[in-house]
Amino acid sequence: MIKRLASLIIVGIFLSVGMAFCESAEVLYTLDKEYTNCVFQVDWENTEVPASVKITSPQGDSFGSQITPDHVTKRPGKIMINVGKASVGQWKVEIEGNKLGNVNISGGQVPTNLAIENIDVIEKDKFYWMRWTILGDRGDLEYKVFLDTDNQGFDGIEVDSFTSKDTIKKETVRERNVEIKGISTGKYYVYMKVKDRSGIFTYAYSEPPIYHVNSEPRKERLENVFASLLNDDVYIKWDTDGSNEFKVMLFDPETNDLISEETTSDYSHVMAVPDGYEKVLAGVAPIDNEGVGNYEKHEVIMTNGPEAEVIYPDKEAVNTDSILVNIAFEKSYSIFITVNNRVVLDNATQAGEYILKLDDGDNNVVVLITDENGDMATFPKNIYVDTSAPQLSITEDIDQLEVEDDRIYIEGYTEAGSTLFCNDKEVEKVNNHFSIEYELESGENIIKIRAVDIAGNESRYTASVFKNLVIRNF
Repeated sequence: MIKRLASLIIVGIFLSVGMAFCESAEVLYTLDKEYTNCVFQVDWENTEVPASVKITSPQGDSFGSQITPDHVTKRPGKIMINVGKASVGQWKVEIEGNKLGNVNISGGQVPTNLAIENIDVIEKDKFYWMRWTILGDRGDLEYKVFLDTDNQGFDGIEVDSFTSKDTIKKETVRERNVEIKGISTGKYYVYMKVKDRSGIFTYAYSEPPIYHVNSEPRKERLENVFASLLNDDVYIKWDTDGSNEFKVMLFDPETNDLISEETTSDYSHVMAVPDGYEKVLAGVAPIDNEGVGNYEKHEVIMTNGPEAEVIYPDKEAVNTDSILVNIAFEKSYSIFITVNNRVVLDNATQAGEYILKLDDGDNNVVVLITDENGDMATFPKNIYVDTSAPQLSITEDIDQLEVEDDRIYIEGYTEAGSTLFCNDKEVEKVNNHFSIEYELESGENIIKIRAVDIAGNESRYTASVFKNLVIRNF
C-alpha cells in the first residue's frame, strides 16, 4: 500500500490581475482556449479579513463557497476555486469583502497529478536497491529518500537525494542503489519525496519495512553465537559482553525481511517461528543507548530435528521412587536428562532403557535429544511420586462381632482422591466419608475394605462378622 500527500501549485498562468479593493468588485475575463483542469485563485492583502468569491462560466454555471464547497479551498487571505474543464468565452469573477486591501486574481491550469507507485526496496551487497514507478507529465525531478520508524507522518530521516535527468511521459520505472550510513540497526519504513521544478511534490511509503543493520555500530558482534532447532522453535545462545539487554531476530532467508523480533536480558532465548517457514535466519545483537549493535545471521532448518521416541510409564502418579524410561533412535544422538531441573544424565549416546530416580511429590522430567548439528528435541513428562498408603479410618471396629441382624452398617473416612472398595466393589463417598450397608449371611462374613490412591498405594481393613442363626418357636 502507498500513501500520498501532494500540494497544489498552479502553472500555465492565463490570468493575473491586481487591484485596490472597496467592498465588492466584478472582473470579466475572456478565455481564448479551453483548459482541461482550471483553477481560479483570489488573494487579498488583509489576510485576517474573510471574503467570498463567486465565479460564473460563459454557460451560466456558478462556483463558490456556498454553491460548490467541494470545489473550493480556503486559506487565510486566499480562496482557490477549481472549475474543472473551462470552456472558451467570458468568465465572471465576483468578490465581496470589507477592507480586504489590495486584491490579486490569478488562474491557471492544474498539471497532471504527480504520483509514486510500487516502491520496492531490497537489501543487496551493503546497499538498498530501490525500484519505483513515477507518474505525471513533468521535466526533471528532485528525489529525496527517507527512513521512518513507522509508515505514517512522513517525519523520517533523510538518507539520500538525487535529481532525474530525463522527461517523464506517462509513467516511468526508475531504479537506484542507496547506501545508508550512520543509522542505528532496526526496522524502518522507506519513503520518497519527489518534487518538480514548479514546486509540486508528492510522498509515498514503501511496504513492507526493511531491517537495516548498521555496518559501523559502536557495539561489536556478540561472541560464540549459536542457533539451532528446538522442537518447532529456534533456540539461540551467546556469550555475554556486559550488556543488559539483547535483541533476538528472525529473518526470511529468501528476502532478508525481518519476520519477528524480541528483547531479553538472558544469554539464551527461544523464539517461535511463524507457520510456513522451512528455514529461517536467526541473529542476536546487544542493545545500548546508541541503538542495536552488529550481528551475524545463522541458518536454522526447521525440518532437521532429531528422530527419536521416548516412552514413559503411562501413569501420572506412581508409588515407587524410580521409573523406567525407554529411549529409541537409530542415528548418532546425545541424551541429556533432567529431573526438576537437576541433571541426572549427561551426554549419553546409547539408546535403551534408563532408570530415573525421582523425588517425593511432583517431578518434571525432561529428556533432551541432540543431533550432531546441535538441533534438539525435548520429551517432557510430569509424574507424581507417592509412596505412602492413603488414610483409612473406620468409625467402629466390627471385627469378631456376633450379631443376629440381617445387615450391618460400616462408616468411616478415607483420603481425598482415593478410591474405596468393599469386597472389590467400589463404594461411593460423600466429602471423603462413607457409609456401607452390608447384607450378612448366616455364619461367618469376611468384610474387606480397601482405599487405593492415584499412585496405587493401598490401605486395608478386614473384619470377620458372625451372624447367629435365630431359631423361632411356633
